[in-house]
Amino acid sequence: MGKKQWAVAGSTPDWLDVMASVRAIDAMHSGVTMVTILPVGTGSAITMRVAISTSWEPAPGSPDMPCVITERVCIDLRGESLPAFVLGGLYAQDYAIGEAYQQRDFRKA
Repeated sequence: MGKKQWAVAGSTPDWLDVMASVRAIDAMHSGVTMVTILPVGTGSAITMRVAISTSWEPAPGSPDMPCVITERVCIDLRGESLPAFVLGGLYAQDYAIGEAYQQRDFRKA
């Protein structure tokens, strides 16, 4: 087996990049974002589900949209690190929030 070593800073996404993205999503959408990592099924050591949720208090007079949730299933991390996989999920989450806003009618009734 090869010797494991830390990645060179800046060469691949790391947990600092993940946290910066979470903070950016929270700031842009005035919400709170959570990343949850769960095993998929029993007996599988490498398959996991990454669920990302962003919730916020609806602004007065706006339609009720308290939360957006996206999920990704990771089958094998050999070609990609977990922080990079989570970062990709955060990009998908930001896109999903934008899509949710586009599907809402902001005109007052």
